[in-house]
Amino acid sequence: MKNYTIKPVIFNKKALSMLMLIFAIVGSSFAQVQVPFTQRTSQYTPSKVIYNVKGDFTLIGNSNLTLDSYNVNYNNSNRTMEFVDVDNDSSTENSSSATLTFSTENGANPDCSNIIYAGLYWTGRGDDDDLTNLQKRTIKLKGPNDSSYQTLVANQNDIRYPGNNGMYAGYIEVTDQVRANGLGEYFVADIAVSEGNGGSTGYYGGWGMIVVYENSKMNWRDVTVFDGYAYVQGNTTTNYELPVSGFNAVQSGPVNIKLGLMAGEGDRGISGDYFEIIEADEVNNPNPNNNDWVDLSHSGNSTSNFFNSSIQTGGNARNPNLVNNTGLDISMFDLDNSDKSLIDNSQTSTKFRYGSTQDTYIIFSMAMSVDAYIPESEGVLSNTTINGSAPTPGMQVLPGDEIEYKVEIKNKGTEPIVDARLVIPIPFTSEFIPGSIVSNAYLPAFAAGTPYYDPNEGATGSIVWDVNFLPLFPSDIDLLLADLSFKLKATEDCSVLVNANCEPKIVILGGYISGTGMISGTDYSLPLIQGYQQEGNCQGEPNTDPIEINIDAQDYINDNCTGVTVERDFFYCSFEGNSIPVSEIEAEFPPGSRFYDSYPVTGSTTEYTSTNPFPATLGTTTYYAIPPGDPSCHYIFTIATSSVTTTPSTNDEVYCLNETATPLTAQTTDPNYILLFYPDNNPNTVGQTSLIPDTSVAGTFTYYVSEGPNEMCVNSERTPLTVTVYNAISITLEELIHSSCSDSNDGSINISVSGGTGNYTYDWDNNGSEDPDTDSQDLTNLDNGTYTVIVSDENSNCSATATFNVNLIDTTAPTISAPDDIVVEGCSTSDIQNGNLTALPFSSSTATITEAQFLAEGGTFTEDNVDSITYIDVATGSCPIKVSRTYTITDICGQQATDVQVIDINDTTDPVITVPATANVECGDSIDPSQTGNATATDSCGSVTVTYSDSIAAGSCGNTQTITRTWTATDDCGNDVSQDQIINVIDTTDPVLTVPATANVECGDSIDPSQTGNATATDSCGSVTVTYSDSVATGTCGNTQTITRTWTATDDCGNDISQDQIINVIDTTDPVL
Repeated sequence: MKNYTIKPVIFNKKALSMLMLIFAIVGSSFAQVQVPFTQRTSQYTPSKVIYNVKGDFTLIGNSNLTLDSYNVNYNNSNRTMEFVDVDNDSSTENSSSATLTFSTENGANPDCSNIIYAGLYWTGRGDDDDLTNLQKRTIKLKGPNDSSYQTLVANQNDIRYPGNNGMYAGYIEVTDQVRANGLGEYFVADIAVSEGNGGSTGYYGGWGMIVVYENSKMNWRDVTVFDGYAYVQGNTTTNYELPVSGFNAVQSGPVNIKLGLMAGEGDRGISGDYFEIIEADEVNNPNPNNNDWVDLSHSGNSTSNFFNSSIQTGGNARNPNLVNNTGLDISMFDLDNSDKSLIDNSQTSTKFRYGSTQDTYIIFSMAMSVDAYIPESEGVLSNTTINGSAPTPGMQVLPGDEIEYKVEIKNKGTEPIVDARLVIPIPFTSEFIPGSIVSNAYLPAFAAGTPYYDPNEGATGSIVWDVNFLPLFPSDIDLLLADLSFKLKATEDCSVLVNANCEPKIVILGGYISGTGMISGTDYSLPLIQGYQQEGNCQGEPNTDPIEINIDAQDYINDNCTGVTVERDFFYCSFEGNSIPVSEIEAEFPPGSRFYDSYPVTGSTTEYTSTNPFPATLGTTTYYAIPPGDPSCHYIFTIATSSVTTTPSTNDEVYCLNETATPLTAQTTDPNYILLFYPDNNPNTVGQTSLIPDTSVAGTFTYYVSEGPNEMCVNSERTPLTVTVYNAISITLEELIHSSCSDSNDGSINISVSGGTGNYTYDWDNNGSEDPDTDSQDLTNLDNGTYTVIVSDENSNCSATATFNVNLIDTTAPTISAPDDIVVEGCSTSDIQNGNLTALPFSSSTATITEAQFLAEGGTFTEDNVDSITYIDVATGSCPIKVSRTYTITDICGQQATDVQVIDINDTTDPVITVPATANVECGDSIDPSQTGNATATDSCGSVTVTYSDSIAAGSCGNTQTITRTWTATDDCGNDVSQDQIINVIDTTDPVLTVPATANVECGDSIDPSQTGNATATDSCGSVTVTYSDSVATGTCGNTQTITRTWTATDDCGNDISQDQIINVIDTTDPVL
């Protein structure tokens, strides 16, 4: 069997965060109110106590008992009564009928009105020797569409049986029946009454039905319905007040008021009974005068005989239609409020008063409607997709299918709305799909937060959208302001699906938009609608029927739900005399479900309600839940209650003040039990599975522990557990004697200890070591040092630590200041005394000097008892060599002080360099120092590195140069010196010339070098220019010649050389003949 929940019995009352109708009765004889008047709500809207509707209520009813000799003025007392029976049905003893009609206000079509709630009341008095309470609770109802009567049985506490003096009153909700039958003639039969003479009180019997309905063409009203049982004793002067609050009267214009009342045994011939309303301006007066009350009446009675056996229900047809209904009063009438003296604009409360000076009667039901102002938002809910596709009429879903819904939001009122809230309850046959909410705002003025799923809103969680501002556009009230879509998944919960008694379907009920009118300040709450009717006589009327989507679960059940039972189990921990509120289990069933101890419901069945909770009887009891709208559907569940009487074993605990505590412990009597710990024995204190005791205050404290099978079911008799918190251990130094000097061992420590239990141990250490290793309270013969003691309490975890310093009496250490830092010219530490800046030689080991030597060096010190002054040198680096000379002064107690003098030994002298003389080098010859000479250098502190660099300047001709060679000598400390050497690259060499060989040219041919040959020349130091000149000598015949051609080669520096070439012009050619 599947376990659904484990819960405790809860005894605190939960406040309802909603507009409440307060209906109470106070009077001079309060004990006469046998059943307090409370607001009557529908099973479909169990939390709605005021119906904010465009619509109204109506009241019909009739008498089922009359005089055997009818007379309009006879009372029923001491007269013979007989049944009324008009239904022509031989199976009924008594019957009467009344026709249900609705208003046509503002052109409303009654057939298009939507029935919100219908409640059937009946009352009577008969021979109690013949009538049982079950008979009084049983009644038959037949509507215009019914072929036969339905037998109805009221709950035992709806309203009172057998009643004072035998006058009982019954009630049952008949919303489903009236919705199914609509307008027309209703018959009520077999009211438990008696024929004959009922004595001085008399017999009577009849019924009434209150119906709350809405129609979009009608005016806004606040409608309230409430019932109880008040017995007004005759022949006594008494009155009762009935305060009513929670409505919102219209803000301006007329305020119309309508009342509906049902009462029993008001006699036609006995006066003195009355019904009054307080004047509007006295409604808040706690002690109004009699003249502040206004007597009420209608056309069928008088102010002095209000309850007079009249039925006044607006002229609807009744059968029989009697004036004298002999003990039955059913009245529905408008109050004269034309001057608004009874209820004024924007009024939210009033008071009624009724009483009697003679007549005995009961009053058990009342309804009221007031013209109201309601801010008018509109939320239209629609199913947009199933598994991503558009839905079709009659379409079913499978378990796990996704259904998408959308809500469109408009403002069709007369003012903007602030602090609005859209709430869409999630049906118990579905699951919200996280992340599926999508919202759109179509106007910038629309202001809202992010919509979200709240699992704690309502019985099974809700979609919530907090809207800060819902704007109004009077020119277009159909303007879409925003919309919201979300997805649900058809349930896969086998415990829901396997119930063959209830066809699984997804039905969103109870969604609403609430808020406050920005101008009026009026709070309101309006249900979501499912669009508007698109055709027929009711076209344009809101569609208030919920969207139903059936779940086809058979295949899923066959595959997945083997072994899952229909029955649901609830577990509670209870004790004799306690009870379990209905609110504890109703969230696991469809909203509006009713709960019984047997099924089918019979006259002996007990219904459990908010006023009649489940008994917390030890053991397991079977119950039945019947959701609204389908009496064949029911759920089986059990309530198991248990009681725990065993106690765990405990150990007392001990702590030190401010000690870190650990959770309390105890040992259960059953290994399957859990423990709950409590800081006190207050029954209202909630237990904790882990409780750490407080150690911030010293003393003995009592905690408590209880055991049981779970956190919600533990023994109410808690077991004490003692926790003792001792004061912290405190260590006080009584005396401390310091050591006179190092190693003198003449110090001591004397302490005292308090706190804890007084049974102490001591553990000392000196500078972190167990020396002395002692456990005594006080110490003697101590050298200077740090002594720490840990004092522990052997009977608790208390401990303390204290540290003491034994110091030397000679506590003043010497001071020393080293001589000023100096710089010495030199090459090594042996040169430290150069320049006589210090008289102390370099010493890499500790050297002792006299006070005079130290002072002569330039140092200073303060100490009267100098034991020694030493110094030690540490050399580092080179160029300079840095000598850190540490001076140490020590007094006779070994106390020391040091200071450091820094002595730099540095080589700052340049080396000596000698460079070669100026050198002349023929162009093309080597300029290497091996040819032109090397510089030499010396240094007094070490080796020298000689380098050079050349700077070249062009000469006056060719490739001649003047080279300035800079020689640099650098010692090991980076001291350097430079000198220049001049090297001249010169050109004194002639170029080399090569001339052509002797040439013979025929007379008349060209003697150009191109024919006779060109000379060539080279030079080692630049370019060469070649020229020639001819010297001509006459030959031996004709024009022959001998030409001497002198070739000359000249370089850039003017060096030249010449050579001759001979050219012979000859004639070997014969003449032409």
